[in-house]
Amino acid sequence: MVHSEVMVRDYRGDDLPGILALYRSAPNGTVSFARDQAFLQYFIEKQGSALVALTGNCVTGIAIVSIAEEGDLRQGNIIELKAQEKSSLEALVKAAADHCVNHGVDVLSVVPPEHLNPGNV
Repeated sequence: MVHSEVMVRDYRGDDLPGILALYRSAPNGTVSFARDQAFLQYFIEKQGSALVALTGNCVTGIAIVSIAEEGDLRQGNIIELKAQEKSSLEALVKAAADHCVNHGVDVLSVVPPEHLNPGNV
C-alpha cells in the first residue's frame, strides 16, 4: 500500500465536514469538550488562521493559529491542534510555525494534544 504525502493548506469552507468527522473519530479515552460546527466556525473565522492537513482528499488534521500583540511582543498561539496521525501533526506544526514567522511573530506556543507524548511534539 502506497501512502500519500500530507499536504497542508489554508482552510476552505468545504473542509468543515471532514474536520467534524476528524473530531468524531477521536479515540475513546480522549478527554476534551465537544467541538461542533459552531465552535469550529467561530474559532476559524474570528480567532485566527486555520490550516488543514490533507492526505489525498481526506482531512487528516487542523491547526488554528491566533496572533496577538501585547506591547512590543507579537505572540503566535496554536489554539487548536488535532491530527489523525504523526505525519499530519508534524506537517501542521511546521506550517503553523512558518505562518507565524511570515507574520513577524516573536514567540509561538502550543499545547499538544493530550494523547501524544509531549517529548515527541
